[in-house]
Amino acid sequence: LAIPAEGREAWLHQKLADGLRPTLFLAQLPNLLAGSISIVHNVAGSSRTLMGEEGAGAEALRVAAARIAAGSAEMVLVGGGVIAERWDVMLAFGAALHHGPWCPTAERDGLVMGSQAGFMVLESEDHARARQARILAVLSDVRVDAGPEEGRAGRFAALAPASGGLSVAPMRAMAVPGAEMLADAIGSGFEASFPVGVALAALRVEAGAPHIVVHGFGHGYGEFSALVEPCP
Repeated sequence: LAIPAEGREAWLHQKLADGLRPTLFLAQLPNLLAGSISIVHNVAGSSRTLMGEEGAGAEALRVAAARIAAGSAEMVLVGGGVIAERWDVMLAFGAALHHGPWCPTAERDGLVMGSQAGFMVLESEDHARARQARILAVLSDVRVDAGPEEGRAGRFAALAPASGGLSVAPMRAMAVPGAEMLADAIGSGFEASFPVGVALAALRVEAGAPHIVVHGFGHGYGEFSALVEPCP
C-alpha cells in the first residue's frame, strides 16, 4: 500500500482511531487502557498506572499535581475509569454487594458499584493561558494519607474550608455539614471514584461554587482529600 508522504500522518491517526491498534502484552488491562489512550490521543512522554483500590486514583492525581508543581512536566492527562457490569467483577464482589432496592449510602449493608470515568488535563496556570485553554478550576492541594488514624484530622485540617464539600466515599464523611455522597448518585467506582469526584468538583466550581473539598476513603486503608477552587 503506497501512501503519499504528506498524507501518512493523517492516515496513521485514522487507522489507530478506528482500526486495529498495535499493542504489547502489558500484563494488566489498566496498562492496556493507558497505552490505548496514549496512542489514540497522541499523548507523549512517560505514563504510570496505579491500581488496587480507591487510593490509587487519589495517588495518581497527587503525583500528577506534584510533577507539574516541581516543573518536571508541563501537562498531564490523569484520571481513571471502571466498568462495573463486567461478570467477573460481579462475581468477585458478589458477597460484598448490596442486595435489595435502592437506599442511601449510610443505610446500605453492602457495596453498590457504578460504571464511571473521569479524566482531566492538569497544567500550570501560565501554561494554560499561553495556549489559551479553557480553565475550569484550580486544584489547590491534594493529600493522600495511608498512615494511622491518630492525628489524621490535623493533617487534613488545611483542606477543610468552613462549608461545602463533595464526598467520594461514604460513612465517615456523613458528619460533615453540607457533604454530598457521590456514591448515592453514581455508585462506587473504586480507583476511578476520586478522579471522577475531582472532575465534577471542577465543573461545579466553574459554574460558581466558591470552593469544593473532595474527600474519600479506601476500603482497606487510606484517606485522601483535594481542594478545588476558582481560578483567580
